[in-house]
Amino acid sequence: MSNKPETRVSKSRSFLAIAGAVAALAALPAAAAPKPAAIGDDGSERVQRLDAMLKVTAMRCESRGEGFDTDYHTFSRQHRGDLDTAARHMRSAYLHAYGAKNGQRALERMNLGMANQYGAGHPWLDCGQLRQVTQGLAIAIGREPLVETAGQLLGYRPVQTIPALAIR
Repeated sequence: MSNKPETRVSKSRSFLAIAGAVAALAALPAAAAPKPAAIGDDGSERVQRLDAMLKVTAMRCESRGEGFDTDYHTFSRQHRGDLDTAARHMRSAYLHAYGAKNGQRALERMNLGMANQYGAGHPWLDCGQLRQVTQGLAIAIGREPLVETAGQLLGYRPVQTIPALAIR
């Protein structure tokens, strides 16, 4: 019977050692790579995604005879400062997080991914509904309505795969 407590203790120590090693290994990539959640946390990514979605879907709807290009241009002019600030912040964050070369590549891939994603249209809004959203945003004041609308329409998820994309 005296062997069983020693076996339990040694098994417990082995388990704790393994758990500690796994935790240490898991912490290494997080310490070595910047956290993707830090990029765009202030709503910049959401604003940029909203702008891309509206721009691409406006062109798509235009090709179908249901365009709202004029409404998009009004929105874009009204919020030019907010859109430019979001784009500058995203560029700065990507360059800071991944370096000049990889940051620029990651940002280009994100922009291309957004264009491809929204080129097929919005998942649940048709051209008429997108026109109404764009018209509403064109008269909205400030950045917060853009961030809020993006959260509602785009099912916002911070980019999680940028480090892998940036290295290629």
